[in-house]
Amino acid sequence: MSAVKIAYDARAIGAKEAFAPTLSEPLAQVSDAVDILKQETVAFSAFGNPLELFSVTLDGKTKPLPDEITNENVGIKSESMTNDSGVFDIPVTLTMTADAFFSAPGITLCFDDTNGVYCNNLQIMWYRDDTLLDTQEFAPDKTEYFCAHAVELFNKVIIAFKELNLPQNRLTLREVDFGAILVFDGTEIKSATVLQQIDPLGAEIAIDTCDFTISAKRDIDYLFEKSQPLKISFDNQLLQTAMAAKITQKGFRQFAIHAEDYIGLLDSTPYEGGIYSGANAVELMQDIFAAARVPYDIADDFAAATVTGYIPYGTCRTALTQIAFAIGATVSTAYSAKVRVFALDAISTQTIPAERIKQGQSFDTEARVTAVSIQSHAYTPSTETVDLFDASSDGEGDGINIIFDEPVHSLSIENGEIISSTANNAVINARSGCKLHGKKYKHTTTSKTRKNPLVLATDEENVISIKGATLINYNNVDTVLDKCYNYYTARRKKTTMTIIEGKHESESGIVSDPAVKVGDAITYATQHSGTLSGTVLRQSYSLNGGILAKETTLT
Repeated sequence: MSAVKIAYDARAIGAKEAFAPTLSEPLAQVSDAVDILKQETVAFSAFGNPLELFSVTLDGKTKPLPDEITNENVGIKSESMTNDSGVFDIPVTLTMTADAFFSAPGITLCFDDTNGVYCNNLQIMWYRDDTLLDTQEFAPDKTEYFCAHAVELFNKVIIAFKELNLPQNRLTLREVDFGAILVFDGTEIKSATVLQQIDPLGAEIAIDTCDFTISAKRDIDYLFEKSQPLKISFDNQLLQTAMAAKITQKGFRQFAIHAEDYIGLLDSTPYEGGIYSGANAVELMQDIFAAARVPYDIADDFAAATVTGYIPYGTCRTALTQIAFAIGATVSTAYSAKVRVFALDAISTQTIPAERIKQGQSFDTEARVTAVSIQSHAYTPSTETVDLFDASSDGEGDGINIIFDEPVHSLSIENGEIISSTANNAVINARSGCKLHGKKYKHTTTSKTRKNPLVLATDEENVISIKGATLINYNNVDTVLDKCYNYYTARRKKTTMTIIEGKHESESGIVSDPAVKVGDAITYATQHSGTLSGTVLRQSYSLNGGILAKETTLT
C-alpha cells in the first residue's frame, strides 16, 4: 500500500564534526581510527580477532585482525576485553568535547554490525564545560541504537561502556551521532499538505511549504529545531525537503509544524551583492548557496553563462532571483534534497487521461498582452563623491556594518579602518571624528518594447513592464526580451484541476501512475475542450491515505 512518510533529521547540525573524541583504552593497532567517528559515511572492513569469541566467522565474511591496520577502517576498538560475564572490569569511556554548544534529542551509537557485538549497558553524561547537566543509563539491544534523551546546550559528553552482549570481546564503535533520523509514518501523520511553485522565467523564486500535524507513538523526547531538514515522501518517492519554520506543541507528543524549503533559508540569509562585469553566473550562485549553507545542483546548461550589472544588498533569495532571470534559469526544490537550477523543457513528459482528473476543472482565459517592455541597466564609475558615514552623528565602535543607499566605489576613511567592503556596504572600525566617503556610479537605463501585432481593436492596452532586473544590460536584453515576449503573449488558458496519483487498473494489470511535477510540460484531457497542453506552475496537495490528489495549475 502507498504510504506517507516524514523523515526528520534530528541530528545537531555540525556536532559530528565539532566534537573531538578520545577513547580511554584504544587498541594500539587502530588508535588513529578515532577520527572515523567524525565522518558522515564510512565503508568498514570486516575484521575479527581470534582472541575474541565468535568474532571470526567460518563463512569467510570476516578475516583475522592483522598486527597493524593503516588503510582499512574498522572503527575504534578498546584494548581491554569483557570477562566471562561480558562485563568490563573497568568501564571503557569515550570522551567528546567541542568548542561550541549543541542541543540534541539523544545520541546514536553504531557498534560492530559485522559480528553482532554491541554494548548492552552504558551510561551517558552531558556537561556544559565542567558542569554536569544530566546523566542517563541505557540498555541497547542491537548494533545500532538511539539513546533517546534530549539535552540542550552541552559541549562535553562522556560515555561509559560497562558491558557487551558477548563475553571475551572488545568494544567496537563505528559511529557516534548527536541525534537521529526519526521517521514518522502514515499512522502518526494526522494531516499533511505541500505547496510547490515555479516561475518559468525565473522572475520569482517561490518558497515551497509543508504543513503537517503528527501524533508520535514512540516514548522519546522530541526536540524539534528550526532549520532541521524534513524529508516528505509518498510511496517511497521524495516529494519535498523542508525545514521546520514554526513548531507548535498541541499536546503530549503532538506537534503542528509549518516547514519551508531551502528557499526559505536563502530568504533569511543576507547577501552583500555588488557590481559585476562578465562574472561567471555559476560561481556567483555557488557563492550564494555557500553563504546560506544550502545544498544545490546547477545544470550544466549554465556553465558558460555570465552576468553584468548590479545586485543590491539584500537576501540570498533576491540575489539568486536576479541571476536566474538574467540567464533564463528556473529554480525549484520539488522532488529534491537540493535547490535545483535548471532550464525548463518544453517537450511534453506525459499525457494525463480523463480518469486521473477529478471533475471540476476550471479555465481562465488571460487578458491578451499587447506589449512587453524591459529596462536594461548600465553602471559607470563616476567622480562624484558621497558621504557615507559620520561618527559625530552615527556613533563610534568596531565592526560597524554600513549599508549604502546606492552602489559606490573608491572608498576612503578618516579616523577609522575599513575591515571589508563591497559596492553596497562596508564594515568599519570608527573612532572619534571618523568619516567614510565614496564615489557614485552613474546609473543609466534604456527601455526596449516589443508590441504584439496579433491584437484586436477592442483589446485594452495591457503592457507587461519589467524594470527592477538590474542584471539586464545591453548584452542580454534582447535575449531576455524574446523569452518574456514569447511567454506573455502566448494565447493560452490557465487551468486548475486535481490530478490523482496512485495505482489504477489497466489491460496489463495494476500500474503506478507517473508523478506530475512542477515544471513538467504535460498534455491533459478536458471535459469539453478536447486535449490541451501546458506547463505545471503550481501544485497543492494533501498526503493522506494511499492516493495522492494534487490541485494543479497549468498555463
